[in-house]
Formats: sequence, structure tokens, C-alpha cells
Amino acid sequence: MRHISNNRNYLYGKSFIKNLSVIVGRTGSGKTNLLQLIGMDDYTRSESMDTDAYFLLYQKDFPEHFVIEYVGVDIKGITDVTAAGKKYGLAEFTINGQTGEIEEIEPIHKFDSSVCIINAFDRSSFAHCPYDDIRSERIENPYGLIPRIIAPFGRFSVSMECILLKNYIKGFPKESIKHKAAFEINCENWQHELNTEIDERLYEKYYWTYNDFIRNQKAKNLKKGLPYNTPVTYPKGTTPKTRFIHDLMVDYAIYLRKWVEGIRVHDMNLSVDHGKKSILKRIEELSQFIDMYSEEYGTKCGLVWQISSDIKDIHDLLMKMDEKYFSEDSFSIPVDDIDLSEGGIMQNLFERMEQYRPDEYGVFTKELLPFHWTHVSAGEYQYAKVWGVIEEFGVHMKVMEQGEKYRDAKMPDIIFLLDEPETYMHPEMCRQFVHTLSQIVERRPREAQFQIIVTTHSPFILSDLLSGQIIKMDFDDMGLCKICQHTDKAYFAANIHTIMAEGFFLKYTIGEQARVFLQSKFDFLKEIVEKREELTFEEKEEIAHLKEFVPEIGDEMIRYSFEHLLKSLQ
Repeated sequence: MRHISNNRNYLYGKSFIKNLSVIVGRTGSGKTNLLQLIGMDDYTRSESMDTDAYFLLYQKDFPEHFVIEYVGVDIKGITDVTAAGKKYGLAEFTINGQTGEIEEIEPIHKFDSSVCIINAFDRSSFAHCPYDDIRSERIENPYGLIPRIIAPFGRFSVSMECILLKNYIKGFPKESIKHKAAFEINCENWQHELNTEIDERLYEKYYWTYNDFIRNQKAKNLKKGLPYNTPVTYPKGTTPKTRFIHDLMVDYAIYLRKWVEGIRVHDMNLSVDHGKKSILKRIEELSQFIDMYSEEYGTKCGLVWQISSDIKDIHDLLMKMDEKYFSEDSFSIPVDDIDLSEGGIMQNLFERMEQYRPDEYGVFTKELLPFHWTHVSAGEYQYAKVWGVIEEFGVHMKVMEQGEKYRDAKMPDIIFLLDEPETYMHPEMCRQFVHTLSQIVERRPREAQFQIIVTTHSPFILSDLLSGQIIKMDFDDMGLCKICQHTDKAYFAANIHTIMAEGFFLKYTIGEQARVFLQSKFDFLKEIVEKREELTFEEKEEIAHLKEFVPEIGDEMIRYSFEHLLKSLQ
């Protein structure tokens, strides 16, 4: 192990990448399950305590010092000293370097938040994702185990995604279509989340939209015998910006009104349904009603009122944006135009979106303001999502005490789990993955420890690593997982074909259709060469076809083997 350690230090120096481990293996070998065993949240872990039995071992600040985290398992000399009848627990101990025996066993009653495990993954890769589709907001540690944060790709910093897309787009010429990438909001986001119906007359009187206005005018034009595409005459003084923002706010107000319909006493007279008011005033009154009459709140200025205040802030920020970014149905601003400087409009908008926290009662879910990126492919968005999570937690996350300023707070030691982050990425992005990861995490302060564990199917990632950093997983005839690490195989800067065969358990390094075809033709030629008889007409015809076909073979060694056999028949 000392030889490997020296090579890592020589290759990586002080880089955090020397603490990178990569898990490879066949589909179904248990790579994702292993990461979820390490990274599952407290609730999921508590649900499994009656059926699961395992322990996780962590090395601390020097080689002989360890922390053990155990669930449903008895370990002689450890759990009999520390468990005290519990099915789970934490303990630390040292190993005697001379005898190899466990010494100085001490239970850990509550693990502090100076260490955290980040579990990052793509929800769509699970047959059944065990975690709610929401952002983990705070580190909760009710069982005293090591704190975890569930960090699905795409559920975190919008501004981080924007920064990464900006940097990515810079590499393309100005005339490239990539520069059309934009942040976009549509005017309908909330009301259709609830199936509740409200009085149709309310729509006409208080919750009308310009989209309704357009549809009604087109219907009137048709009745008059005018073409459907006759230009619409809008109310004087309105613009695409004001019409879009109005419809956006109405959509939110309808959502609140539907929620009110579900909680109010049937014959309760709603003052919010009367009188001439601005749509923002109506939103405020609806929010206060929900807060006051929901069992969970009981105050006029509760959670919903606070969330609605953020929506109203978004209204004010959008009103400050240039008209050119608005149409009747959307707000769309090119990534190139987004100013993320402190105090900027878009920075403030992103902050409102990022500080939103879903409530546990179901009034709101997932995100404050739905959005999407246009002219961004699945691979490019994966690029932004993955690096956005790594940037947020690997570089910017801090543990803050009550009243402490961010700049004074401490960055925790982190174990970062990344489950197949390269999914959807182009091979060139995969080839640069480890290098990009290194550049991002090097902005961490040196005193904060950082370990990364990645599962992957990409040979490019393996070619940037030493063999001691690679863990291979397979399954036996019974389908049970087994670890089959080989530290004697050199992967660093290895040929991709070699890595595919050795690192990913491939039987061959060409497509199966091509292999079967070429094997049959190669056997045919060998048989003819060995029997040395006069060729039949069919055999001559087949050889002629092969001579014409051989230049199509991409692998030089395979092509040479065919050419050699064909030459021997001349």
C-alpha cells in the first residue's frame, strides 16, 4: 500500500483527487445499492433497521484510528461495549499497530455536523427512488449517526447551473446555436397542480388572463367571418411583459383560490371573493386565509404568506427586466445575457428560487417557480446539474452556527457519493470528467477533508486513475454481489479498448453483430486455407465479396488478419 500511496502523491500532489475512488462493474452488480447503503437518509435507514445488518468503517485522522457505524449487527469487542441494547450506533476505536487488536473503544452518542456524507444521484436512474422528490434543506441527525444530505441532480442551485452553462457556452463561436441557450419561465405553473374546481364566475370576474382575452377575441373574429389569424387588439398601455406577468400572477392566485376551496367551511363568506382589488392584493388575502384557517398554521402571516411574498418579489423583479425578453406566454433570457453579479436582478431572482423550502403539509412542492433551459441538450443539462451539485456542496457548503456569518463559518469534512454522473454526457465530456472535478474541488480550503466515491460505466474516467483507486464489482451465479478488486492491472493512461475489456468485464471490444459476422467469415477463410483444395464457384464468389469488404473493418489488427489469410489464397 505504501507504493500506491507514494504514486498517488507523485501524480496528484496535494490535490483532493488522490482521495477519489471509482466503482465499476456489470449492470446489476450492486454499485448503486452500495452507494445508497452508505448515503441513505436517516428516515430510510430507520425503516430498514429491522431487516438489514451491516457496518460501515471510516478511517479518521491517522491510520490506526477508526469510526464504525453499525446497524443490526453484533461485532465482538465493539457493539457489546457500545450498543447498550440498540440496533444501531457509532463508536470510535484505535488499532494496536503491533498486535492488531482493537483498543480504546468509545461510543459516539451524537455525531456533530463537522462531517457530512453527500448522496448525489439522478432520480430517473432508479426503478423506484426511495427518497422524496424534494431538496434536502438541513442536516437532520435524530439517530446520532453520521449526517447525510440527499442531493439529486437538478434539485439545487439554479445560479450554479447558470454559471456552468455560461462557461460551457463560451467555448463555442458566437454564431453557434449554443448561444441561444436561455432561462425560461412559462405563465402557467401552479393552478393545474390541484384538481379542485372553483366557481366559473370567479374566473370571469377576478381571475381572467390575457390568454383568455386572446381566445375570446379570436372566437369573436370567427363569428364575424374574419380569419382566425386576424391580429389581436390588446388593451391600451399593455405590453407583452405586463401581460405575461399579469397572467403569471393570476395563475398563482388561482392555485391559492383552489386551495382555499379545499379548506373553507362550505357556507363561509369569503371577503377575498368580493371587491375590486389588484391581483397582488388578492394573492396576499388568499395567503392569509390559508395561513389562518389551516390547522397547521393559525396565523395570518404564516408560511404561505411568506412564500407569497417571494412570489410578489419575483413580480417586482420581472417588472424591472427588459421588454425584449418577454412574449405573451413566456419570459426567456439568454444565458449570455444573465448578469449574476451581486445585487443584479437575475441574481436576486435566483436567490428567491433557491431559498424556497417545500412545506411538509403539501401546499407547495418541489420548487417555488418552475423553469427550464432552452437549446440545451440532455447531456449539456446533465453537465450543468452534476457540476452544480458538486460546486454547491463541495465548494460552497458551510456549517453555520446561529447568527454566524457565511464568511466566518466552517466548511465540513465531506464524503461525496456520485452515482453514474456521466450518464447522458458525450464521451468528450467523460474524458474531461476527472480533470474538471479536480479543478472544481481544488477551491476547497485545505483544512477541510474531502473524499469522493464515484460509480461509472465510462472507461475514460478509469484512464485518469491509478489501479488502487478502482474497485471492481461483479455478481456470482446466484446473483449475489462480490468485490473483485485487482490492483495489479494498470489503468492510468491505458488504451480505452484495454480498459473496456479489463475494467468492465467485456468479453470483446467490438459490437456483437460485427463480431459474429467476422468470426464466421474468418473461420470460413481458415478452413479453405487448411484444406488446400480447388475452390468452388461459391467459395470464389465469397472470397471476392470479402476482398471488397475488408477495407470496411475499422480495427487494424482484425483487418490485417483477414488481409493475411486472403493473401495466402492467391
